[in-house]
Amino acid sequence: MSPAHTFTDDEVETLLAIFDTVIPAISPEELVKLAPSLTEDVDAETIAAFAAETPSTTPKFRRALTEVLPSMLSPAKMAEFKQALGLLQYVTPYNFF
Repeated sequence: MSPAHTFTDDEVETLLAIFDTVIPAISPEELVKLAPSLTEDVDAETIAAFAAETPSTTPKFRRALTEVLPSMLSPAKMAEFKQALGLLQYVTPYNFF
């Protein structure tokens, strides 16, 4: 894949921060409330491990983000996406004052 069709490390970290915000870890108790039948088939340790996962701590998610997503975007869409990521990398509360 050409450099224009891959994400830089900074872009990956920005995307992971976004995904971690949208898909946060939850407590095991919250997970069981959402899916009570889990306790019938899954032990408490596995439930706790799954509840603690976030996109940034899941290797398969990172791989999908870095390899699969770019392969699904046209070069033009990838360029637009990278431009938006570039803007987000530099937006902090301190930049507005």
